Amino acid sequence: MIDVDHIRAFALSLPEAHEEGHWGKPSFRVRNRIFASVGDDAGVLILKIPVDDQEVLLDAAPGAFVTNAWSKRGWLGARLDVIERGLLEELIEESWRRIAPKRAIQALAEERD
Repeated sequence: MIDVDHIRAFALSLPEAHEEGHWGKPSFRVRNRIFASVGDDAGVLILKIPVDDQEVLLDAAPGAFVTNAWSKRGWLGARLDVIERGLLEELIEESWRRIAPKRAIQALAEERD
């Protein structure tokens, strides 16, 4: 199972990301907008995933994702006891990219070159 410490380390490695509490649970933000948060059940990470992409993920990795009350608004839960680490990291970064400013996205690209 992927733990919150791993999520924290990965999320905070993204440019301009910071952590704040959200309903008593950790959330990860850029420009004060959430891109990932630990769900009510600490075994789920909620990510900003467009509605159109949610069905693809639900079909591609059965059991790794759960819908929630906010799914129709672009949020999807990833089950930390099932999802593969690489896929989760990819989705955290994609969620971050949806709200990160262009300069932060450029900084990440330069860091990786």
